[in-house]
Amino acid sequence: MAKKGSHTKQKGNQMANSITVLVHGTFSRETGRWHRPGSRFHRYIRQYYFPDVYCGTDFFTWSGDASDAARRKGAESLVDWCKTHPAKTYNFISHSHGTNVVNLATNNGLTDVGKLIHMSPPVWPDKPGYLPNLSVVEPKLIYNFHPRFDWIVTVLARANQNYDGSSVDHYEEEFVLPGADHWAPVRVFNWRRYNIGEIVTNDQLRS
Repeated sequence: MAKKGSHTKQKGNQMANSITVLVHGTFSRETGRWHRPGSRFHRYIRQYYFPDVYCGTDFFTWSGDASDAARRKGAESLVDWCKTHPAKTYNFISHSHGTNVVNLATNNGLTDVGKLIHMSPPVWPDKPGYLPNLSVVEPKLIYNFHPRFDWIVTVLARANQNYDGSSVDHYEEEFVLPGADHWAPVRVFNWRRYNIGEIVTNDQLRS
């Protein structure tokens, strides 16, 4: 399979054409693996779909604490990280509450967003700042991949699994995976089985 996308290697603070950032969820800063350079997931998407995925040792992380304050602090940190890693476009592949870190960041100074790829997002449409600001996203499109029933999202987080009924509902492309595995969308075999890479790199999808 041919590589897709384009990438200009960064040297110092030289601006890249694009950077794809992986954003982990709650409790995954230290224990999670998928978002780390060198992980199976990281290697897979870099080889086939996102050659611009960030590979430096200073890859983005946030505390992963289970609180609104931690997610808002994480959003501030993400904005600052992007300022020190300049690019013309940023793509975000985020899992669980990492999606809310990204969403909050779009409302607090994050700009030049190319792709919002949400994996098992806990959606809180009524919480201030938790809906993405699509005015900084081009194209105005949210990819949402989640299992059919996500106990962690619906029971523990008491959240929705999609943006239905919200002001960004029209811009959501929702893909429901079978089962109840919260981590299903960040597993390589599911990317292969359900053609997730082809979906998120198909720029003909409606905006």
